[in-house]
Amino acid sequence: AASDVYKRQLLNTRELGIERHNVGAVVYCSENIPFKEIVSQIPEVSECLNGFHTPIPKMFYSIYRVKEWDGKVADSEQYIELEDETINQDYADFFGVEVLNGSMLDEKDGKDMVVINEAAMKAFGWTQPIGKKMGKLGKQCIVKGVIKNISYNAPIHPVAPAMFHLPDSRDRGGIIFKVKEGTWNIVCLLYTSDAADDLI
Repeated sequence: AASDVYKRQLLNTRELGIERHNVGAVVYCSENIPFKEIVSQIPEVSECLNGFHTPIPKMFYSIYRVKEWDGKVADSEQYIELEDETINQDYADFFGVEVLNGSMLDEKDGKDMVVINEAAMKAFGWTQPIGKKMGKLGKQCIVKGVIKNISYNAPIHPVAPAMFHLPDSRDRGGIIFKVKEGTWNIVCLLYTSDAADDLI
């Protein structure tokens, strides 16, 4: 199929670090159907977020082996594996991501500014992480903020250390949206009907 609609059921936001009640995503591989227009025109859809891949299930991310960071013991062979993901204020507002220390990235920040999660702060051994530096592919990244750990799986699984940077393009990813309470069935029917019409 050209697309799949994923329905996200309610789990405890405080445990997950991310709000996914009434949140759905369209993951698509065809440019022949105007998915953004279809979703945005459904009255029961209350909010849309473009330019990001759905975090649950987490679909696309990289892992970097960080070998240099502030506070590392000299001449140590130690390294830390960090998941590399994207975030901005729109994403944080949409999913209710909590900033625990410092501040969220904004469009004025360069590519050297990042936010990290609690797991990364612990892995680096930092108690005052803001302004700390780490190496990534020969470049230095500077920590601007720390966010609450996001549990992409069940909360019983440990959260991996992660750093987040601004997205390169708002045209990537799929469409993430919220629906009004109690309207999932209506949204699914309208979406599949409109998408099928565009295939004809």
